Amino acid sequence: MTGCPLRQLSNLVVLAATLATAVLMGRAFCGWICPLGSVQEWLARLAQKLTGGRKAGINSIPWLPIKLPPLVDRPLRYLKYRVLGWALWKSISAVVPSLEPFCHYKTLFHFELETALSWSVFIVMIAGSLLVERFWCRYLCPLGAVLSIFSKISPFRVYTDQDVCTDCGLCGSTCGMGIEDRPENIRSLECIRYLDTCKRPDAVELGLG
Repeated sequence: MTGCPLRQLSNLVVLAATLATAVLMGRAFCGWICPLGSVQEWLARLAQKLTGGRKAGINSIPWLPIKLPPLVDRPLRYLKYRVLGWALWKSISAVVPSLEPFCHYKTLFHFELETALSWSVFIVMIAGSLLVERFWCRYLCPLGAVLSIFSKISPFRVYTDQDVCTDCGLCGSTCGMGIEDRPENIRSLECIRYLDTCKRPDAVELGLG
């Protein structure tokens, strides 16, 4: 009987931590904390290795994960806001239990695959992440949609030190979210504040401003 209150308390703590991170640093939760993001990165690396990446110490060009053209990629990014709206509407309509199979954390980490919806979420998440890096984060995650809104008002932002940056283009080619025109577009709402895309010390940092 004590498990339920403790579980509710832990859920509240996680929610509070997520919201605090969002208010301060926007989508940093997606890049630093979210375990689903790590799984998607591992799947992308697996797809890269299986399709020709880094063979025998020689850098070859793998054919997975693919990079969708902007004409396709940009409209798809608005899907997560539609998913968020749908989830909110269903919650207001008092059918929250029917949304549980849509929870990607339960389907992936708890393997609660009891309905067609949960199986669909699981398959789309795995297959999508093999095809496109961070597929769920880019196109379907309702939490990502909420956090991207906070990115507009968060006081901590990613910025580029122009005295250190050499415009090598590495941040754009290695960005897991596929953000174009970096570093100029480094304040995009899609940015998950993942600083490891640049290997030059102090070129890209997180700070107030």
